[in-house]
Amino acid sequence: MVHPDQLPAQLARRFRPEWRLVFFSAFGFGLLAHFYKMANWLPNWDSLVFRYDAQQMLQYGRYFLSLACGLSSYYDLPWLNLLLGLLFLAGSTFCVAALLHLKKPVALVLTGALIAVFPTVTSTFAYEYVADGYCLAMLAACLSALLLTRPGWRSFFAGAVCLWFSVGIYQAYLTVTITLLLVWLLDDLLFHRRSAAASLRSAGRFLAGGVLAGAVYAVALQLVLAFSGTALSDYQGFDTVGFLHLWSALHGCFTSFFRFFFDLHNGLTVWFVLNVLVFALLAVFLLTTLVQQALWHDPARFWLLLVYLAALPLGAAALYFLNPWVDYHNLMTMGYAAFYLSFVLFYERLDGLSPRASALRSWAILLVGGAIVFYCIVLANVCYHLSQMSYERSYGTLLRIADRIEQLDGADVCTRIAVIGHLPDSRAYSADLSPEMTGYTAGLILFADNPTVGQSVLTAALNDYCSTDYTFATRAEKQQLLALDEVRQMPLWPQTGSVAVVGDTIVIRAGEGIDTND
Repeated sequence: MVHPDQLPAQLARRFRPEWRLVFFSAFGFGLLAHFYKMANWLPNWDSLVFRYDAQQMLQYGRYFLSLACGLSSYYDLPWLNLLLGLLFLAGSTFCVAALLHLKKPVALVLTGALIAVFPTVTSTFAYEYVADGYCLAMLAACLSALLLTRPGWRSFFAGAVCLWFSVGIYQAYLTVTITLLLVWLLDDLLFHRRSAAASLRSAGRFLAGGVLAGAVYAVALQLVLAFSGTALSDYQGFDTVGFLHLWSALHGCFTSFFRFFFDLHNGLTVWFVLNVLVFALLAVFLLTTLVQQALWHDPARFWLLLVYLAALPLGAAALYFLNPWVDYHNLMTMGYAAFYLSFVLFYERLDGLSPRASALRSWAILLVGGAIVFYCIVLANVCYHLSQMSYERSYGTLLRIADRIEQLDGADVCTRIAVIGHLPDSRAYSADLSPEMTGYTAGLILFADNPTVGQSVLTAALNDYCSTDYTFATRAEKQQLLALDEVRQMPLWPQTGSVAVVGDTIVIRAGEGIDTND
């Protein structure tokens, strides 16, 4: 047995230099991108409701989420939650480096950096009360891919268990495992020159591992729901999962792919140009490799290669095959990082070039990859700046509403608040950047009540920041209030009379409609 005093030296011997390099690259670049968020309290709308929450999300199928988030308590703690998140992400990069057998320093540094600063991570950190749990799901997804590629049944079952754990935290990380395994299959087929038959056997093993993990997940979910007496939520159509609409799913996959990498609704952006360069260089490197190997002389390998390439955008948005109407927001797009990993992989693999061509290849990957890392760091800090400004604006609005309430006769005996409609500039749940950044807004974070998930942001904020103890009215109760002439005739916020006492309820006519369903 190893003595505790000997453990550091033992770990140093076991962890190869390349693994340490990719780990510390991810952690270091992660700090550059996310320290602004880690060192400040920058909540979004959900943070105001879930400042402390046990994350019992059984109705969404996330029955391991509470366990994952319990490591850091259930409080929204910026420094601790995001520090753990970065450590889990750094562990994920170690798995990726081991999976793809990366050795070269530039490839390792770029791999660590690209994962840690990827836009999906920034969106995940907007919801910092679950960020450490989601990053643990990322680690489990990467570890699953690594184990499934290892020989033996123990590795197979361990990989399936890791995938089950990851999906039980947040289902979207299934796409990370799928895309990493597809990159591994491409690498194995193209650079290790494996036969098509052997590659298909590996793909079959991966598919079997995924089916096993999915079956265990589904059975466990039904048992948990039955024992807890919980029904599946209709959020994101989760209660209708399982009905395959192939053409709608394919359309969703490719639409999501182009929207993420090549969206031009903000004009010609740096993000668009960088991605054009990445995919153009990928095409050049791929064609060079095909010519070097004359792969068309081996039709089985050639066509299988095309199948794997076509499967990448499908695997990165695989949840469309479970529900083609899912809102594929930025928290669910970590699978797209595999395209950047494929780009970096050519730094490691593409040999047989002239010295000049090799140098050009290496500089192109380094400069374009480095530019993407820099862009993502800037993007993260822009998001955190927007978050700070929207929080401060919202805090000012909250104090104005609290002041109006205190001036009302009879408000001191009211126990309930009915927030009717949307406050001005409080509808956007993503910042209009490139790519679109879920979790951030330039407007207010005092969102309208959400009956789907049963939360009132304004009521929770008043209770936390103004030491009140209000409950919030349901949609049905607000409809009853709107049947009263005195409520229908109330002006909208911020006009005088937009906050009033009606019976035992404080009514706030925030805007048109009733809640987020309108």
